Amino acid sequence: MTPRAGPLRVLIVDDEPAIVRFLSASLESEGYLVSAAGDARTALDIVRRGAADLLVLDLGLPDMDGLDVVKRIRESGASYRSSYFQAGKRKAPRSKRSIAAPTIT
Repeated sequence: MTPRAGPLRVLIVDDEPAIVRFLSASLESEGYLVSAAGDARTALDIVRRGAADLLVLDLGLPDMDGLDVVKRIRESGASYRSSYFQAGKRKAPRSKRSIAAPTIT
């Protein structure tokens, strides 16, 4: 993937508006371009269109488990520049607390 010029585009995927507002304000103040999705299906559409470089992903989304979102993105072949991070207010099962980040090339 050829690097895109300009600031990183961060997609925050969380169904809690207060978390989205806090993260958006923090990231925008550091120069990131921020968009948000309140559910997995919207996030998947945004990533498939190539409109995000980095994800901040809640593991407990209302329509899909966050790890399933990661799996679908990888299966779709969607390209991205940066690793996945997750933010969560609910505890994921012990076996699902962490995921391997893809290698950045």
